[in-house]
Amino acid sequence: MMVHLHQGNVTWTEISRLHSEQRIVVPSLVALAFAALRHSWVIPRETTFSVSLLFATLAIWWIVIVRLVAPARREWTLALITLLACSLTQAENWTWGFQMSFFVANLCAAVMTLGFVMADRPWSLPLGVSALIVGSYSIGFGLTATASGMLFYALNRERWKFAGWAAVSIIILLFYRNDYQSTLYHPVNEPLTSRIADTTHFALIALGAPIARSAGIDWCGLIGFIAIAALTPCVLLPWRRGRISEGSLALVALASMPILGAFEVAYGRLFEGLQAALGGRFTTPTSLLWITLILVAARLRIRTRFIVPSVIPLALFWCWSQVGGYAEVRDHALSLFAAAQVIPRWNVATEDEFPPLWPAEAELQYLYSIRDGPFYHP
Repeated sequence: MMVHLHQGNVTWTEISRLHSEQRIVVPSLVALAFAALRHSWVIPRETTFSVSLLFATLAIWWIVIVRLVAPARREWTLALITLLACSLTQAENWTWGFQMSFFVANLCAAVMTLGFVMADRPWSLPLGVSALIVGSYSIGFGLTATASGMLFYALNRERWKFAGWAAVSIIILLFYRNDYQSTLYHPVNEPLTSRIADTTHFALIALGAPIARSAGIDWCGLIGFIAIAALTPCVLLPWRRGRISEGSLALVALASMPILGAFEVAYGRLFEGLQAALGGRFTTPTSLLWITLILVAARLRIRTRFIVPSVIPLALFWCWSQVGGYAEVRDHALSLFAAAQVIPRWNVATEDEFPPLWPAEAELQYLYSIRDGPFYHP
């Protein structure tokens, strides 16, 4: 795509085409804009933009916190959410520029939640729909907002808003399916019950990974199960006779996104084995489950003596995962640095220098085509 930009013949079809079963239109447009404005393609610009998205997301979460949480608990609520949002477990997303798509999706999830919390405002539906569209065309995880929004408006008994959200969701899915060709692999002879069990296990591991990724699949699966088990009664507690508050409904809708997203990843990656659920890039969207738990605990004013015994072991798991995440971020950064040294002199580089440019052989024709252009220097 960058080569075609340099040649002046990049097309919308290329921008919107499938990438691992997803359409990453918004991140592609951002990357092309950076490359066109500075006449070069430099990954650190994209990763810096990801950090900017993170700060914007935290700003939105603060507004949500102000609307939902009592003043005495707002600061520590934001502090805990910040620790999750800045986690080093998402190593791939910090170091791969195009992985800004996950940060875009999380920003859209925060914006959508804000729209739900302030559902009484006339601009709340347009705000949520805008977040839905941007998130859906940033990463496949963003598509979970289609169901989350319909769930919110159905429970909130707003029929015309439900109809509007459903209509936009159908249009998004129709465009998503255009020229769609699945590349997913599933064993043909696998029993249905076995597939359901493995998919559920995979999803639970993915949901526990933001906290205990370094502990392995068994601990992550257990912690993911505990998270859902803890969330269920907390979500039901505010339910009273009549209508539940919009704030509580917003958290129900928010919780549905990472849960649906975990099953979405499980459906697409199960063939790689349960270990694939520990992929660092997946911890960004699944961290929303833990953000929901934090908001629910702060909103319900659960006493400290009940929170501390559960938070301490989770904090230890989280710290352990940060150590492993740091090592992974460092390895990715060193590989990118090595690649940056090799690309300008690819035609004289030794074989030992090529591995960071995986798959080097496949990229040689593109490096050759742009060696004299503005994309010569990374």
